[in-house]
Amino acid sequence: NSGLIFFIDSGTIGPDGGHGGNVTLNAKHIDIQQAQINTGDYVAVNSFEDAAGSGGNLTINADTLNLTNSALVTDGAIGGRAGDLTISARDVQMSEFSGLSATGFLKGGTVQINADHLLVDSSQMEAFVGPEGGGGITFIGKVGQFTNGSTVSSSTASSGNAGNITFTATERLTFTDSTDPDQTPIRPSGLFTTAIFGNGNAAQITVNTPLLELTGGARIDATTRTSGNGGSINIVANAVSVSGERPLPIFEGPLFGLATSLASGIYSRTVQSRFCGGGCGNAGPISITTSSISLNQGSRIDSSTTSAGRGGDIGITANQISIAGTIIEGKSGGFFTAASATGSGGNIALTAGQLVTISDGASVSASSTGPGNAGNIAINAGQQFEMRNSSV
Repeated sequence: NSGLIFFIDSGTIGPDGGHGGNVTLNAKHIDIQQAQINTGDYVAVNSFEDAAGSGGNLTINADTLNLTNSALVTDGAIGGRAGDLTISARDVQMSEFSGLSATGFLKGGTVQINADHLLVDSSQMEAFVGPEGGGGITFIGKVGQFTNGSTVSSSTASSGNAGNITFTATERLTFTDSTDPDQTPIRPSGLFTTAIFGNGNAAQITVNTPLLELTGGARIDATTRTSGNGGSINIVANAVSVSGERPLPIFEGPLFGLATSLASGIYSRTVQSRFCGGGCGNAGPISITTSSISLNQGSRIDSSTTSAGRGGDIGITANQISIAGTIIEGKSGGFFTAASATGSGGNIALTAGQLVTISDGASVSASSTGPGNAGNIAINAGQQFEMRNSSV
């Protein structure tokens, strides 16, 4: 198994609590294939050994960094705190199920990437936290491109709050998956945060970029299934374009499959489950400020509740808002906040300086099929409002 070949290992193993060492790697070009760098308990996890210590910090400075079927790991997943993982490079490429991980049983580490171009294919970044919280994933650069089930996730399974996800791309940020059923990844590409267990809150997701694109079932998702609150989503962009759907269901959960829709979209929901304990948390708000936003081919923005928690508010401020189409099975695309249990639905507020168009079966919907109240809908269409074969 190439996954246990270590290029560098300064990690920790054993029950006595010794910590992993820090690692700094400086080079013009770094190419790692089928190998790992470990500063935490990755060896212990794969050897079924105890490890009470924390992971060391890992810092990489390079002109180019290429990871192929490889991983950079600072975990303290068994009993300690994760180290911080910092990458500074002009170009970073990750492919063939490569990974970055800063997961901590007590406290998560931070993942920080500074790069002009970040190209991620069939690979993952994760920061998972314990009761002390911490963690989080930050990208600052020009272009971020995620394809074929490439995910960025920050989650909690205890009383600690998940670390925030912050992406700043000065040119574009894209998440794209194949719509060929033979090539559909088991999980959608995107940014994910959730409260899996416990009462900690999901992370805040912040995106700032001229162009944000989500296609082929890709998503930004801050859904919760516990007593912790769902994460808030805040997007500032010149243009937001969301379109299409997955041809097959999501096979991997709970982090990636809590929002059951196949449609590309932005989701912040609260979902009833046995992990809600004394009560389910509220869904977080979704806020988007942009010049134009288009939802096509059944894609959706959804902050519904199927629990006792309140659905999240959706607030869109743009010059032009365009919603069109349905997914293949006929479900409408658009803006949704539904209440199907005792929780109340959130509100939807669309504010356009120039134009709102809703067409081809799309919908703006605030509904209730349970005892909880439906949310309100407010649309300020600016200069013009057009609706064809669609509904509010």
